[in-house]
Amino acid sequence: MNADKTTLPENADSKVCVQVCTLCMETASQDLFDKLCAASAEHPDITIEPVDCMAVCDHPTTIAFQASGKWTYVIGGVGANGDVEDVISAAIAVAKSPLGIPAMNERPAFFRKGVICRVPPSGAASDKS
Repeated sequence: MNADKTTLPENADSKVCVQVCTLCMETASQDLFDKLCAASAEHPDITIEPVDCMAVCDHPTTIAFQASGKWTYVIGGVGANGDVEDVISAAIAVAKSPLGIPAMNERPAFFRKGVICRVPPSGAASDKS
């Protein structure tokens, strides 16, 4: 499906949720979650949520960017040491994008290299024309 030809539900939102898998590599994943919570405190449109398991154990730590009416990205191999500010920057880019698909130049290295999948928003219809 071509993302450029996707029409979004009218409930597309500028808020974004970053979900963090906290089961695999518990200490590192919890450290990433804690650092993201602290870093997102200045950004009221970004929420951070723990997830017990995303079933992507080969790519710890895995996160997902979700926003109402937008594409969801699942990204693995995110680290707590160097990626925290980049995760916040990427969340802002997802929130600003009408489709939730940030421009390539707004995607930090962890995002460009770690995408496991992207999922279309619920209710999105593909324009076949």
